[in-house]
Amino acid sequence: MLAELVLLMGGYLWYGYSSSSTDIHIETDEDYIFVLYDATENSMDNFSRKRLFGKEWLVTGNIVHLNPSLISRNDIRILPPENWMGIYEENGKYFYQGGSISYSYKLRSRQANEYKRTQQTYIDSLLTLVLR
Repeated sequence: MLAELVLLMGGYLWYGYSSSSTDIHIETDEDYIFVLYDATENSMDNFSRKRLFGKEWLVTGNIVHLNPSLISRNDIRILPPENWMGIYEENGKYFYQGGSISYSYKLRSRQANEYKRTQQTYIDSLLTLVLR
């Protein structure tokens, strides 16, 4: 019975760890969100604990700055406001002051075809405004 209890507890901990995530909840009135991987400080300090292994961060605004080391993490989820129905997402690099900044761009889609707002020149113009 003790071995079964240990196996059950180990299975519970393994499942909790393997299904954990790091969530960034965004609350904004803007139609777009930028997650810029350009911060120099440890971005994980901004997160609070959620359940046993997960972490979360509530951001009020449409620009999030994260440490570049977090771009390779697969458990980070960027959650836009709940009232966003259609979402366009683009990931890329923006060349800025002799270097490059990785970014994730999310756009709230209000119309069936928002071709102009999904073009790279439009995204680059928004990044230029954000990084001023």
